[in-house]
Amino acid sequence: MDVSVTYAIARTIFGTGIDAVDAGARPALAHHGYGILAEIDPKATMKKVSAEMPGHRVPGARNPEMAHQAIGNAKLTAVAGAVRGLPARPPAAA
Repeated sequence: MDVSVTYAIARTIFGTGIDAVDAGARPALAHHGYGILAEIDPKATMKKVSAEMPGHRVPGARNPEMAHQAIGNAKLTAVAGAVRGLPARPPAAA
């Protein structure tokens, strides 16, 4: 799978089932401080529009320490707000 963004990691794993991959991925992510906050099941979602696709999962893995650092960074918060069309939060006084 070709991923054109630099902030994502994608892997295609052949020869094993989705549950086996999931059972190995979750503890590996947890070992590095990540937790799964959300999960998308595209196969189930596509069934809602009568479309078929192979089963796979899209875990929303997040690292709380990294998130805390990002939220506390006024420049990053301003960029995120601008991307969403929200007013930028002014930097905190030093």
